[in-house]
Amino acid sequence: MIDTSNLVPAGSADQPVWISGGSYVIGQQTVSPASFKIYTRKTNGAGTTDPSLDTTNWTPQAKNSTQLIVRPFSATGSSVTSVGVNSDGVTSVASGSTTAGVLKTILSYTGGGGIMSQLSSRTSDATARTIRLKVTVDGVSAYDNTSSSISSADRGFVLAGTITNTGAHILPPIVWANSLLIEVASSLTESNGITTQYVYDGVA
Repeated sequence: MIDTSNLVPAGSADQPVWISGGSYVIGQQTVSPASFKIYTRKTNGAGTTDPSLDTTNWTPQAKNSTQLIVRPFSATGSSVTSVGVNSDGVTSVASGSTTAGVLKTILSYTGGGGIMSQLSSRTSDATARTIRLKVTVDGVSAYDNTSSSISSADRGFVLAGTITNTGAHILPPIVWANSLLIEVASSLTESNGITTQYVYDGVA
């Protein structure tokens, strides 16, 4: 039986289909036309070997409930950074009324697979607070972290996509087979203290 839990559609703006002989840079992602999975470039250069067969230059970014790859660029204190996102297709969700320390659902996707190319969650203003971001993939908690106190606006977590204001940092997308749940919490009882932005395509 073929494992389809981490297959993706045939390319996108963030993960175009690999082209033989094409030139790629470190961190660039592509979809293998042989395996239909996402690969990230480890070296600069070109080649004619499909990424699924070229472990020297490409690394697979296959993710499911047991091997989700998420890397916040920075998650605590004054070192956290705002995220650079393309306005096309970005969904921005305010947290609404929150109770201190209680998780609030931002997105619940069920009944099929998908791929999220952008995900960030950050403070909406300069009020001092901690923020918590939890991501559950296919029923398994894949990421759950709470920042230290943040006293600036637009600071928080970046789990997928491109961070542009301090140079180009490309984080791999989040892929799920059946369900995705995104939740946030503030250390304060407040209204709209956290803003979450994401871009995804459902492939159910």
